[in-house]
Amino acid sequence: MGFDWSTFVLETINFLVLVWLLRHFLYRPVLAMIEQRQRAVQQTLDDAQKARDEARALQADYQARNTQWQVELEQRRQALGKDLEAERQRRMQALQADLAAEQQRQQALRKHEQEACERAAQTRAAGQAARFASRLLHDLATPALAQRIFEVALRDLAALPPDRVEALHSALASARAVVVQSSAPLAADQRARLEATLAAWAATLPDIRYAEDTALVCGLRIRIDAWELDASIAGELRAFAEADGHG
Repeated sequence: MGFDWSTFVLETINFLVLVWLLRHFLYRPVLAMIEQRQRAVQQTLDDAQKARDEARALQADYQARNTQWQVELEQRRQALGKDLEAERQRRMQALQADLAAEQQRQQALRKHEQEACERAAQTRAAGQAARFASRLLHDLATPALAQRIFEVALRDLAALPPDRVEALHSALASARAVVVQSSAPLAADQRARLEATLAAWAATLPDIRYAEDTALVCGLRIRIDAWELDASIAGELRAFAEADGHG
């Protein structure tokens, strides 16, 4: 079999035509499709990379925010601890102040109770002493002692201080009567001397009423409304008991 150049040329032409047809109608669309697919894949890869970058950015932001929140939480915890400690200290100081005040109040109350007990004991002792002295002086009361007390009363009445003189003037000016109480009846000369002494302090002397009061033990008491001159042993004992009872 010999080589046929015409067939070879035709086959070659057919092959070239086929190649051109394949290149024109098949290869370019396939290349375009491949390029389109490559672009789509690249876009997908770019989108994925972008998504990864955004995710990393979000993660970094979350971590930064979380760190900031942890810092703020620790700061707030420390601030709360300080506030709680300050409040605890304030409450402790207030409690200590209240306890100190209560202790002082209790001490003052105990002191007041003790002083009240002491005053009561002093009052009882003074009362007992006064009663004892009253019984003793009642046995010692004599006309001579009564006369001596009467003389002292007249002397004190004549030597009254200015404030008592003014009160005596006012009492004599407004009183309807002068009440004179004595442990024993006054003699006529004693009454005359007493009335003369009172008359020196009044323009018009009110009526004088004499009465006997054995509770005076010895001496006399002169009352002109609210004004009073007590020159009796009972009055002195009462003043002693009151002064001793008040400390």
